[in-house]
Amino acid sequence: MELQTAIEERFGQMPNNINYVQDDIVFTTEDGRLFMLKYYPGPPGRGLFSLAAMHHLEINRFSNVPYAVDAAPFIFENRIYYLSNCVNGREGNVENISDLRHSAIMLAHMHKAAEGFTLQKAIRYMEEFNASIEDGSKEADVSKFVRMELGNLPELYIHRSQELKRYKKVAKKHNNHFDYEYISIADYYCEKAEKLCYDIEKSGYNELVTFYNFRGTLCHKEFAPHNVIFTEKNTTASGVVEFGSCSIDLPVLDLANLIKRRMRKCGWIPQTANMIINSYIKYRNLTQADINILKIILDYPQKLWRIVNVYYNSRKTWCEKSCLKKLEEIKNEKDGIEAVLKSI
Repeated sequence: MELQTAIEERFGQMPNNINYVQDDIVFTTEDGRLFMLKYYPGPPGRGLFSLAAMHHLEINRFSNVPYAVDAAPFIFENRIYYLSNCVNGREGNVENISDLRHSAIMLAHMHKAAEGFTLQKAIRYMEEFNASIEDGSKEADVSKFVRMELGNLPELYIHRSQELKRYKKVAKKHNNHFDYEYISIADYYCEKAEKLCYDIEKSGYNELVTFYNFRGTLCHKEFAPHNVIFTEKNTTASGVVEFGSCSIDLPVLDLANLIKRRMRKCGWIPQTANMIINSYIKYRNLTQADINILKIILDYPQKLWRIVNVYYNSRKTWCEKSCLKKLEEIKNEKDGIEAVLKSI
C-alpha cells in the first residue's frame, strides 16, 4: 500500500506534500493543516511515555510542543509512528547568540511546566492514551515503558569511570597511535572521573532526587537549539520538538547539555556559559545543589569515555583517525572547561 493511501485510510484525511524529515514523515492536509508522523523505534508502546510528557506540558500551559492527535500507533512498512501536529518554523542555531538565549528561556519555561510530572501521573496519562486505542495495538502493561531515570547518575558515572580505567589497561596491550595518545592522558582523566564520583555524593544530588520524586519533573535529554523551533520572521522561540528520549530526571541535565553543545561548537567561553545560565534563572531558579551538579556534569569526562568506548569496541581502521582527532579536541578543551567552571 502506498503511504498516501495508508494515511488517508487511517486518518480520513487526504495528505498532500508528503516529505520525509530524517525518520519522520511530514504532510499537509487538504485544508492546509500541517502534521507529522513521528517515528518511534521499538515496540508500539514506546511512544506512550513521550505522548504523556507532552500532554502534561500542554495542560500546564506550555503549548509549544507537538501535541498528539491520535494515541494509536500508525504502522507503515513495519515502522511505528504517532501522529501529532507539526511545530512549523526554523531550527535554532547553536552559533547564534540570540537563538541560544531564547533556547535557555524556553527551557526554563518547559521545566516550570513539567512540575507535577511524577511516575504515578505519567502512568495515568499513558493508561488514558492506551485506553483510547481501539485496534489491537493496546499495551497490556504501560508501566514498562515509563522512563524513570532519577537517581541513576552516580551509578552511571561510577561505571564509566571504571571503564576508563579498564580501557587504559587495554591500551597498554596495544601499540597503535590511539593507544599511546590515550595512555598519555588517561591518568589525569581517570583521577578526575573518580573524584567527581565522590563529589556527586556531597553535591546535594540525593536530596534533589528525593525532592523531584515527590514534586515531579521532566528532562528532555536531547535539548539543544536545533530542537527548538523559531518563527521565521523573528527570533522568538515557538516550540520544542524531539521528545523521544525524554525521561523523569533532573532538569539541570538539560541545562548542562545546552551549555556543552555551545561550548564544544564555539569554544569554552565563560561569558557565554554564564549568559545561558542567567537567561535560564530569570524564569526558573537554580538551587546550590543544581549548581554543584551542573559543574560536575560539565567537568565529567563523558566525551572521553564515549570516544574510547567507540574505539575499543569497533577496532575499525577508519575509526582511529576520527577518534584521534577527538582526543586532540579534549586536550584543547581542558583549560577552557576549567575557566568556565571557575566562572560559575
